[in-house]
Amino acid sequence: MPTMEINRVLENFNDLPLDEKEYVADLIKKQITEFRRERILQRAKEAGKDFKAGKVNRGTVHDLYRDLEDAGVEC
Repeated sequence: MPTMEINRVLENFNDLPLDEKEYVADLIKKQITEFRRERILQRAKEAGKDFKAGKVNRGTVHDLYRDLEDAGVEC
């Protein structure tokens, strides 16, 4: 559900010339990509800490399925 702020941004965007719309769209796409990279980096750091703390299970795919079945998850 768009907020009033989003509606205002969209209205202003619609008033821009095409070349500026393309520039803004490209800029937003790059910012979203960078945001996603940052989330991946943070998750990787968290996973590394979990691994060092011994909170990560290791094994084969067979081990994974067995652990899931033991936990009552249907595979």
